[in-house]
Formats: sequence, C-alpha cells, structure tokens
Amino acid sequence: IAPLPQQTQSNPTVKEKGNEVNKSAETANWKIYKAAGLFSLRYPENYELIKDYDSRLCTQCLPDAKVSIYPKKILIDGKYVNTRDYLNELEHSPGVQISIAAFPKKEGISLDNPRSLFGSGPLLYYDSEELNEQAIKEIIIDGVKTYEIADVPNIGGGCCKRDKEIVTIKDSNIYQILLTFRIANNATEIEEEMNQILSTFKFLP
Repeated sequence: IAPLPQQTQSNPTVKEKGNEVNKSAETANWKIYKAAGLFSLRYPENYELIKDYDSRLCTQCLPDAKVSIYPKKILIDGKYVNTRDYLNELEHSPGVQISIAAFPKKEGISLDNPRSLFGSGPLLYYDSEELNEQAIKEIIIDGVKTYEIADVPNIGGGCCKRDKEIVTIKDSNIYQILLTFRIANNATEIEEEMNQILSTFKFLP
C-alpha cells in the first residue's frame, strides 16, 4: 500500500492574530473543564459535558481524561430536538459530539509514523490499512504537532460514522479526539462550534 498523502496546515479555527483575539473574547465566559495534569478546554452554555461517559470502553484511560461534549439541541427534520432524547431512540449511535480520551502511549505508535496513530483506541479501534489512500492532515493544537483524518472508517456499523479523528502524543500520552456531527440537519453550524471548542484545548503541566 502506497504511503498516505499528507497535508500540513495550522489549526484551521485560528488563522490570524486578529481572529485569535476575537475568538478568545468569544470563549472567555465559557465553562471550563480540566483534567489535572493533562488538558483543559472550554465549551459554551448550549453544550453539555459528561465525564467518563462509559468507563467500560476505556479501562486504560487516565483519570478524568475521558469526556463527551455535545450540543443540547440539534436540528432534525426541520425541528430542534433534545440531543440525548433523540439519540436514545437510535441503536449503536456515536451521537453528535466531541469525544476525548487520553491514555498511555503504546509501543509502536509515534508522531513520526502518523498512520500508526489512527484506530489505536481507546475510543475507536481499527486496522490502519482501513485508511487506504486517505489523506492525513497535519495540524497544530496548543503548539503540538497533531494529525487529523476526515471520513473515519465506519467500524462496527451504527447509524452514523465519526466524521473526524484527531490524534496526537504529548508527554508519553496519546490523545484521541472524535467528532460526529453529520446526522444533524445543522451539521455545518455544529462543526463550526466544535472547531471553536477545540480551539480552546490546552495541555496542562
């Protein structure tokens, strides 16, 4: 299998210094979540955060380092509905959410080999060969080299696949971030909000 093409760019949610200042002002009054010694991020009033939303799926996750953040309401068939009520009616749905987990780095996984990062768990497992010729995009999160793919392989079926997988390594820990939003009619709006939430992500000493 030929090597995946790679694209390099800075964090797409912060493009210029002026925009960065404006975005900081917008997010200053957002709620903040901190996983001690790992990361922090902010999220707006119209989103909810659940910590350790299913510990059975992440026995190796670091303390307080597995969270799900989702909009309280989504647009479905022209009407705004409560996200959790709607998704409770669907089986095997990854939801409309940002899922984040941090866990100790495994042997054989490295930023020097971006393909090795994807599907390495704990939120989602699959063979990296499932990526085929898909482009891996290099981005920067809080000054750290990070890799992203869109159209994540739909492993295990379900009503909707994950739309982005973002992975990096910091201080011997792997950070896996999954974004799912396309099930909602207002997916473009939700994707923009999720990008802004991720723009507040900071690694903690």
